[in-house]
Amino acid sequence: MEVDIEEMARSLPPEARTAIDAAGYLEPDRLAVGDAAPPIALTAREDGRTVTIGGPGQRRPTVLIFGSYT
Repeated sequence: MEVDIEEMARSLPPEARTAIDAAGYLEPDRLAVGDAAPPIALTAREDGRTVTIGGPGQRRPTVLIFGSYT
């Protein structure tokens, strides 16, 4: 399903547009189906160190699961 980002942005109230635009949600997708995922830098909750997962050359697939842990 193709989404017209500009059309969606015009339908937003100005205050919502400012917040959503600042967060980068109105930028077009940079990946297509079948593209390799880029490396993802995550911050460890325990000690604040940065951990990088995924990216080219990984020997194992990377799976991210989003949801609540509470």
